[in-house]
Amino acid sequence: MAEHKNKIVGLCFSAFVVDRVHAVDIETLTEYRNQHVGTAVAYAFIEECKRKGVDPYWDCMPENIGSNRLAKKMGMSLSFDYPIVWYNIP
Repeated sequence: MAEHKNKIVGLCFSAFVVDRVHAVDIETLTEYRNQHVGTAVAYAFIEECKRKGVDPYWDCMPENIGSNRLAKKMGMSLSFDYPIVWYNIP
């Protein structure tokens, strides 16, 4: 968690868990983006995963350039690619 003036401005947490694999999810308030808040919380989360013997897993769409760039910065790499299908429901 990142805090500024007693306000939570960013979080990194396990979006889902399967055995020892934890999916990395980051949320940063809009006004705090591009200020390295995501980097700080991701680094802390991944270090805690290492300390506890947990395998962090990063999953995001190719279009999410910022998230992909941050994942590479954290030492994560692409494990596989899969298609996503969107449906419009009237």
